[in-house]
Amino acid sequence: MGRSVVELKDKGFWCADGSLQLWLFVLVEKINEIGSVESWLTELRNLWYEQSQFGGSGCIAVFGDKHDQLDSKQILKLLEINQKAMKKVREFGDSIPLSYLNSTCGPGNYYLSECSSEMCLQVGEHFEALLDGTLAVDTTHGKYGRVIPFSE
Repeated sequence: MGRSVVELKDKGFWCADGSLQLWLFVLVEKINEIGSVESWLTELRNLWYEQSQFGGSGCIAVFGDKHDQLDSKQILKLLEINQKAMKKVREFGDSIPLSYLNSTCGPGNYYLSECSSEMCLQVGEHFEALLDGTLAVDTTHGKYGRVIPFSE
């Protein structure tokens, strides 16, 4: 399985592609619930949906070429959406049902079993910390730390 760097304003973390794609899909669902959104968020939603569906490995570009261009108002909006996504995952309980997981996949991709909500939430927690500027990674594993989610 591939892994990609989730980077914003020269900070970031490594994430397993499958976990990141799932998280992006949940974020897209939460944006879709808002209804009418500003153009920057529409562009980001479209990017995230596209990134959540393709079968690439190690090349997910979460913020595309705009990772240095988000302003504080946009970051606050993304934090709000991320919180709603975390709430949704927590509502699943200990594991995310297979039926939901398979609804998130692009053509030809599917899950074989349920996955841990806790492991999915690690992505959301890192994403939140990246957005709010509190992300701290163990740089003994490189600039962006260890690949998440951690299974230990």
